[in-house]
Amino acid sequence: MVDLVADLDVPTVVVARSGLGTLNHTALTVEALRSRAIPVSGIVLNEYTGASVAERTNPAVLERMTGVSVYELPERDLDAPSAAVDAVRNTLPASLLPGA
Repeated sequence: MVDLVADLDVPTVVVARSGLGTLNHTALTVEALRSRAIPVSGIVLNEYTGASVAERTNPAVLERMTGVSVYELPERDLDAPSAAVDAVRNTLPASLLPGA
């Protein structure tokens, strides 16, 4: 995927799981993108519930580790694909979305 993103020459948003174990994977992903001169616009922690200490502390730790803004996308009950689109539009800043 990194080759495709590099060829498209577009900024990226890294989407990661919000729980235990995400720090290393997410930081390495940001590092790999930056090593290819691919701008990272933000990190989104998906299905965020804040249920564990790891989930509650991961956003701030990731921001400190990467220097990239981190956003939480809460867990949703999605009955239809359009509900996922609405959830993203209503939760994340417009600056992260295409065409913003």
